[in-house]
Amino acid sequence: MNSVIILIIGLNIYLSYRGFSDRTFFNKYKFSPYEIKRGEKVRYLSSGFLHVDSTHLFVNMFTLFFFTDAVILRIGEI
Repeated sequence: MNSVIILIIGLNIYLSYRGFSDRTFFNKYKFSPYEIKRGEKVRYLSSGFLHVDSTHLFVNMFTLFFFTDAVILRIGEI
C-alpha cells in the first residue's frame, strides 16, 4: 500500500478523534461557508479530515482503502 494513503488515513483518524473529544477544535476546522467567506480558507482542507462520528470515519477510510489504486492512478505517485 502507498505510504501517502497510509498517511492520509492516519491524519483522518487522528484529527477526527481529536474533534470527537474537543468540540472547540471540531468547530474551529469544520466546513462553514460563512467562516470561509470571512477568510478562513483553511476550512476547505481541514474539513476533509474531520468526521462526525466513528461510523462516518470508518466507512470513509474503508472506502479509501479499497479505492487506493484508483486514487493513485488519478492523482499519481508522489
